[in-house]
Amino acid sequence: MKNLTLICLLLISTQTITACKKKIISGKTDLTVFMYDMRTGEGIDGAQYEIFQSRGSYTELSGSEIKEITEGSLENGKADINFKSKRLSNWVTIMRFPFLTEVYFYEGDYFEFVIDKFEKNHIEIPVLPMCDVTYHFKNTACTSESNSMIYKRRHTLIDAEFGRWNPIPFTGCFDQISGPVQFPAGDYEILMEVTKDGITDVIPFSYTVHEDVNNIVELFY
Repeated sequence: MKNLTLICLLLISTQTITACKKKIISGKTDLTVFMYDMRTGEGIDGAQYEIFQSRGSYTELSGSEIKEITEGSLENGKADINFKSKRLSNWVTIMRFPFLTEVYFYEGDYFEFVIDKFEKNHIEIPVLPMCDVTYHFKNTACTSESNSMIYKRRHTLIDAEFGRWNPIPFTGCFDQISGPVQFPAGDYEILMEVTKDGITDVIPFSYTVHEDVNNIVELFY
């Protein structure tokens, strides 16, 4: 009787292990990528990527929870990648560009993308170079300390609408240089709401942030 019980337990254990093994399936995953400048449509050459499996977001994990699959770099913004991965029930496959966060602007929080295992994946990544901008705000025709100015801006490719007015108005004979600070390259629009001697005017202003230059934007009012 004891031998029969032992055999039954062994069979159950074997079936359980077999069932668990069936959840781990190897297969091929296809991935095409195109990273491009959203102003021109030109591919971004040389961006380095890494593909791995993890238990969640790469940014929150230790090295012991990451299984590297492959790495490489984009040519003219493109890559055609296929690799073998395992279908682990609680793991996800992620593609990440680890060195781009401070170099290029992307509307997502991170350059990190979840890949569907055993599928044909295509990822398009519109980006903009990050550039240094120095702002010079100046009340050029100051009439009194009660003068005030608030402003809001938008990037013509990124923002469908203007953002909020700056919460603290510039008052009096204001003259301040701010920066350099980083902003995405491209065309911007600004609205300045200026109040002088009880009269309020809204003044539109536009400017372009360029790459590889010292961008100085003079907002005089």
